[in-house]
Amino acid sequence: MKHICKQVKRAAAVIAILAMCLTAGGCGEEKTDVQIDPTDFMTQMLQQVKFDCDLYQIKPESVGNFFTLEEGTSALVFMGSGAYADHAGVFTSEDEAGAEKTLEMVQSYVEDLKQSFEDYMPEEAAKIDGAVVEQRGRYVVLCITSDDSAKSFIDTYFEDAASGGSTGSTEENSGTDASADPPAAENGDGTESDVEETSYPVIEKEGNVEKFGYVIEVGDTAYELYSYNEEAAEKYTAAVNQAAASLQGKTKVYDILIPLSSGITLPDRLYGEIPSSSQKKALQNIASKLNEDVNVVNPYDSLMKHRDEYIYFRTDHHWTADGAYYAYEEFCRTAGIVPIPREKHESVDFDGFLGSFYKDTKESKAMKKNPDSIRAYYPVSSGTSLTYTTTEGKTNDWDVIYDVSDYGASMKYSTFIAGDNPYTVIENDSLQDGSSCIVVKESFGNALVPFLADHYQTIYVIDYRYWNGNLTKLAEEKNADDLIFMNNLSMIRSDYLVGKLSSVV
Repeated sequence: MKHICKQVKRAAAVIAILAMCLTAGGCGEEKTDVQIDPTDFMTQMLQQVKFDCDLYQIKPESVGNFFTLEEGTSALVFMGSGAYADHAGVFTSEDEAGAEKTLEMVQSYVEDLKQSFEDYMPEEAAKIDGAVVEQRGRYVVLCITSDDSAKSFIDTYFEDAASGGSTGSTEENSGTDASADPPAAENGDGTESDVEETSYPVIEKEGNVEKFGYVIEVGDTAYELYSYNEEAAEKYTAAVNQAAASLQGKTKVYDILIPLSSGITLPDRLYGEIPSSSQKKALQNIASKLNEDVNVVNPYDSLMKHRDEYIYFRTDHHWTADGAYYAYEEFCRTAGIVPIPREKHESVDFDGFLGSFYKDTKESKAMKKNPDSIRAYYPVSSGTSLTYTTTEGKTNDWDVIYDVSDYGASMKYSTFIAGDNPYTVIENDSLQDGSSCIVVKESFGNALVPFLADHYQTIYVIDYRYWNGNLTKLAEEKNADDLIFMNNLSMIRSDYLVGKLSSVV
């Protein structure tokens, strides 16, 4: 994308900017002190306005490669490939005076963009003539598309915000602050009924409860019992904190803490009756031990709001891709990027899945009669590829989502990123911004990683259980923007697995 954009030249384009304002509607807009959530605004725009190509978000730290931002100004910007002029963006300044300067800068950028396209793609340059560049209070909006509804969408969104309509307030979309005043996690004998505290959906499921070691079966569904381990939690958070300290100022560190199905979709009547610790309190307690330079992603509340949906498998301990998507949304909120709507992804279903719980329950007859179905979502980007390295050191090319129709009933979860391998690299040729991240995971992360493939040019996936390298050195060698831990609560209570993670940090 960078090859279509020259450095912004404000002074040289002033006359052209003034002329363009007449068509773009930017200079005469009435100022307003309305407050919006930029992430929600961009999410709605990408859903409601049509673009001629897939748009990719420019990483916040890379926006400066295209736009010269005033101090205190932030931006969410999306662009198409070099063959399309389509853009979408919102710039947030500290005040209206700052926004006025941002408006001039964006208008100059658009004029420069038009000149670039006129040289080799005049049909796209004509699209830029209809660019919408507007200031609304301390916000500046940019939209380049052939869809005439863009202006109407922007007007309606800001009018709704000014009138107090629902536009996704900052508080509502800020995610759960898992570290705020956390109560101590109980090692206790039962799970508290967290469901009663809010308006979460109610889950009613009939059936006798049968116990198979650490797994219970209710009808055709099984759940893993959970016991909080304070010592393991201390060691786990120490490892994550160490990684963040070593990479401070170089790589941002995120920690996505994943609850088990027994903490989310367990039937309400069983809360307080089964010997399982409160996962809500465990997540809060673990988050409280992480230092400020670790960006905590706690999807508990989001998953609970959707607990009556098919977000965890019945015959297996993993979450579904839909459950992983809600955690992906929480990560995006924390990272300041806009999630791609689920409906934008093509999907495929693989029926007949009988997972780990089926084996744990000695091949439950009820589960066999009603096996799970796996839905996988392909990345929106068309240029994704995957290469993985086995424990024997062999390298294979694969697909991010693989056709497992002919796989055995217990193997179908390996549709996601070729399953569990020590080292996997996912490339997105549709992005050329140099963005990269390292994902450190066990198998829960497999269903979440494909959603990230649209946001990074390169993703390095590490399964710490089988990899013997050093995370800090890898992050430095690859100049990784982000290091993302994706770990489930069952792992965080295991001294062995926490020890394996610590050994690679």
